Amino acid sequence: DGDFVCTCDAAGATGTATGAAASCKVDECHADLALAGTCAGAGQVCVEPGTADGDAYCQCPPPMGAQTKVGGAVARCEWDECADHGETCTRMQQACEDADRGTMGTWVCKCVHPQEPKDASAADGQQAPAECKNKPGDCDKHGYVCSGTVPVQLCGDGAAAWDDRVVCKCPAPYGGAAGDHAAAVCTLDECNDACAWCDRTGANGNGACAAAAQTCEEGSVAVERDWRCVCAGPYSGSAAMAVATCEVDECAAVCAHCADTGSGNVCAGAGQGCVDPAADRAQRGNWYCECAAPHTLKGARRPAEAALC
Repeated sequence: DGDFVCTCDAAGATGTATGAAASCKVDECHADLALAGTCAGAGQVCVEPGTADGDAYCQCPPPMGAQTKVGGAVARCEWDECADHGETCTRMQQACEDADRGTMGTWVCKCVHPQEPKDASAADGQQAPAECKNKPGDCDKHGYVCSGTVPVQLCGDGAAAWDDRVVCKCPAPYGGAAGDHAAAVCTLDECNDACAWCDRTGANGNGACAAAAQTCEEGSVAVERDWRCVCAGPYSGSAAMAVATCEVDECAAVCAHCADTGSGNVCAGAGQGCVDPAADRAQRGNWYCECAAPHTLKGARRPAEAALC
């Protein structure tokens, strides 16, 4: 006795017991067509987890979050699709955004700084890269502030990029404080600073003027290529950006090779006149004395000394 077996025979029920009534469990996902249909209609899966009545639930399909609702209600399923598709955007330096994580196929690519939409009508990229262009930089928009100068200055961003301000800087070899959204005041002392066209072409040593015992004079530190070599007294003469040809009237001046070396004029001391050919005042030691009337020159002319009259 007692070896009888009870078996559940209700539709969709399972369970057996020996010598006693069976505990029957109904697979609610199969027996309750309304519940199964509710889950399936939402694209979800009906799950029967155990033996309790009313414990079946709808479950989100992968990869959506496994949020569930017991009792047949449709689950609220969410998934950030950017986790799967974000690389499509980031490889184009764009941002992925999934604003509706409860609906699949809603992720977009968006332009991010320093990019902006290609034009006013350009929309976010729907499951694809957006149409973006590089945002114009400050110098693209305001570079004219620096370029309309002599010399043309260098344009740079202001305190921050894309703040609609620029900084103008002096190009080498010019010096000067940078201009804040304004042209800088650039200066170059071409007699003392070194540059390819300055008196001093290198950082060390004297310039060409000093090497020729001449003086370098700068016209204006704000004007390029206006320096000159100027002859030292008693010589006269200057040349733009070059060593000057220096001239002196050796009859009128006092110098080591003049008629007057500082201790009296040789010609005047002999009662004679002095002549320094005007056509060749750059030549040294070519002056001569000439006899005063009624005296006449006796013999050959004697350059740089009194005549024999």
